[in-house]
Parts: sequence; C-alpha cells; structure tokens
Amino acid sequence: MDALRTCNRARVVGLALLLGYATAPAVEDLSPSQQQFLVGNTLWTLVHEMGHALISELDIHVLGREEDVADLLASLALLHGTPNHAHGDEEIDYLWAAAVGWRTEWWLSRHDGDPTPYWDSHSLDIQRYYNIVCLMYGHNPEMLEQHPDLDLPGGRAVGCSDHEYLRAEGSVRRMLAIYGRSERQPGGAKVAVRFEAPTRAGHQPLADIVEASGVAAHVAEQTEMLFVLPRPISLVFGACLGDESAFWRPELGEIVVCYDLLERFVYLHGLHQCLERADEDSLAARRSCARSVTRYPAGG
Repeated sequence: MDALRTCNRARVVGLALLLGYATAPAVEDLSPSQQQFLVGNTLWTLVHEMGHALISELDIHVLGREEDVADLLASLALLHGTPNHAHGDEEIDYLWAAAVGWRTEWWLSRHDGDPTPYWDSHSLDIQRYYNIVCLMYGHNPEMLEQHPDLDLPGGRAVGCSDHEYLRAEGSVRRMLAIYGRSERQPGGAKVAVRFEAPTRAGHQPLADIVEASGVAAHVAEQTEMLFVLPRPISLVFGACLGDESAFWRPELGEIVVCYDLLERFVYLHGLHQCLERADEDSLAARRSCARSVTRYPAGG
C-alpha cells in the first residue's frame, strides 16, 4: 500500500481525520466478518457526517454537491488513516466494507423495484460504490489484486489512477491548509460521544460492538486535533423509531447515528454474502436472497 510521500501529504488526509480504532470484542450473535462490516460501515458513515459538520461549522466552500464531498472525505480518511496508524490493511477492509454496503443497497433496490430517486441530493448507491473503488484504485492500483471483485471498468480505472485520486487528495490538502488547525493554534471546542440506551433489546449488542471498537471516540479525537471548532458538537448513537439513517443536525450541533442503521448494516452483510454465493446479476438469485436473508433479531 502506498505510503504518503511527504509529511504534508501524511497529515493531509488527515481526514486522517478520523481514524484509529481498537478491535471489537467477540459477541456471541455476530461473526468476526459481521462485526468488521458493521464497524467499517459505521466508521465511514461517521466520517461522512463529520464532513457535513465541518462544512457547516467552518463555512468551508465546496463546489458541487455537498453529499459527494462528504463521501470523498470519508473515503480518503479510511484510505490514509492517521499518520501514525499501523493497521492499514484493516482500514482498507473497512473502506471495502463501506463500498460493498452501497453496492448491496443497489442490488436490493433493483429487487424491490423501488423507483430510482434521481431527484435526491446523494449520488445513486451504485455510483457511490464506484466512486469509493475509484479512489481505492487511484491510491494503489494493486488493490485489484487484493480485491479482485472491485469490478472497476478499465476506462474509469485509467482516470482514477491518472488524475481523479490525485485531484481529490490535492483538494483535501488545500482544505486542511485553509481550514485546518495549525500546530501553533490552541484547540477549539470539544467533540463529545454519547451512546443512548437502546429501546430495543437486540440493538444493545450492536451498540456495544461499535462503542468498544473505539471508532466514535477516535473520530472525535482526530477532529479536535485537526480543526478548531467554534462550538462543541456531539456524536450521538440513539433510537430513531425505525429510521435507518445518520444525519447532521446543525441546529443542535449533533451527528446522530440511528441504532436501526447499525441493524441494517448487519442485514446488508448477510445479503451480500448470499448474493456472492449466488449469481448476483440474476433476478431469481436476488429474489431468493431477499427472501432468505433475515434481519438481525433486534426484537423487543
């Protein structure tokens, strides 16, 4: 895996921002693969939402859709991690889990026959997948050997390695130079982390895995290190009455991650494994997987 070539580039994607984590403990109901998928998707989502928070709080100027910028920041953060972080392979696996999550969402929407929301502020799920793997390939073309199922067409791959990745990294470097905290600056406001009590018993193990992984605490820590926040903000994990989402609430200064979204990540992992065993492009296979893969038993 490419190391960053200069000290500035090492700090850069300090949207490095937002990494550093511990290994999640074993939980009886979830396999190590499920835990990795859960933590990886949660980490990517946290950094994505922190991107929205930073754009809002620091009045960062963006060209294009803010959702695409937040996606890019999250992906580059997972690609690079913090400069002193030693577990690069795990970080790449976490980013790959996030990419697979978006690809599986696309497969699921094709099965369900949901109308494609062309009006939405986000890119299509399958585009989010390809944008992530484009950055992975541009960062290190040998990714294709580590993840042969990247499924990145040659025409796009050339652009990813020639200029898309370098342009994205350069943009983040400039963003940090303008809006980031210098070594001489005092720290700004703090980022708090709060795990609220789940209202469904089955959500507690998921909350425990994410909390023990340390990803939320490190997102908070790295944000404080890299930026001077004008006011305190919070990362809140909580019950959302069935809402499978995460969002930035500027009026409250909160990033909210719903426990139902953590449950969905576990479901997407099972669906992905089923589709991988079957023919993912077969309508019959997608229907069979959608019928056979059950939701994480969050009962209560």
